[in-house]
Amino acid sequence: MPVTTLFLDLGGVLLTNGWDRNSRELAAETFNLDRKEMDERHHLTFDTYEVGKLTLEQYLTRVVFYENRSFTREEFRDFMFAQSRSFPEMIELICALKAKYSLKVAVVNNEGRELNERRIHNFKLKTFVDFFISSCFVHVRKPDEDIYRIALDIAHVAPEQVAYLDDRLMFVQIAKASTTLTTTPPAPSSPTSVSKSSEISLKMYPRVPHLRRAAFARLRWDGQMGWAEQMEVSFRAWKCHSEQREEPQHRSNLPC
Repeated sequence: MPVTTLFLDLGGVLLTNGWDRNSRELAAETFNLDRKEMDERHHLTFDTYEVGKLTLEQYLTRVVFYENRSFTREEFRDFMFAQSRSFPEMIELICALKAKYSLKVAVVNNEGRELNERRIHNFKLKTFVDFFISSCFVHVRKPDEDIYRIALDIAHVAPEQVAYLDDRLMFVQIAKASTTLTTTPPAPSSPTSVSKSSEISLKMYPRVPHLRRAAFARLRWDGQMGWAEQMEVSFRAWKCHSEQREEPQHRSNLPC
């Protein structure tokens, strides 16, 4: 069964992380906050924000504005939103793959609602993403296995039709294990589908330098070697090969 759908993480794949340790450290320095206190409060409450049970205002009250500050909430929110950057080469790659192979694209990510919606809007992700299975929308977050089952249901695809790209290998491993519907491997792929997968992982785009720990995995086993292993090996080889080059050998200008 050929790949018809891409599952993508957002932070670390298409964009920078929305509100990670580096951004919080910069915020603490910029606004003269106690970094350790802020980080502890963040970890105690951020998961609740990401699953959609807190608003951004409630999160900020718990983490920053639990006492009087010399700056406003608006200034701090604007700082948070300004931390996001896109990875244009990665977006170009996904657009090219989507157009060339008529793929559906689903984002499967952990993000709070306000940050998520701002990033979707600012970087025009709806122009090429078909579904957003975001923790704030479905009220469950990675690595909970349910988010992958929800993603399959929303995209209306079988696991063997999905290739999943995430910057955390553990999430790919969990997705692969939790969405395997049978322990019996399906029949080996046709030469056409093997060729297609190889082209996706190796030939379409030789350089996306920000992906340092990327994992690219088909969600079910296929033939002698699992498709997950085949695509992960191919993608890692492609990534290592590309990082040795100063400029891409091929750049698709195909719009979304």
